[in-house]
Amino acid sequence: GELHARIAQSLANLGNWEASAEAAATAISRGVRNPAELHLMRGMAFYELGRMTDAKEAFAAAQSAGGGSRDQATRWLAYVEREEARLRELGIRP
Repeated sequence: GELHARIAQSLANLGNWEASAEAAATAISRGVRNPAELHLMRGMAFYELGRMTDAKEAFAAAQSAGGGSRDQATRWLAYVEREEARLRELGIRP
């Protein structure tokens, strides 16, 4: 789990969002000390990929996982919702 968490972070640093999200999911499923951080990472990766629904689900999972990431997950979730509304207003997204 922890190895996949480090891999997920490295992939995110390289901007390889899809692979980062997959590695984070693997890390979570194998067990890590702080799953909330990995849910956050997945949410950010999905946001970068334009997968807003997946991003919101990951941020909600980070909120539920607790820990020190709860506030950050709440802020990200609100940001994604505002961004979705802005894109809808501009006619860019349904």
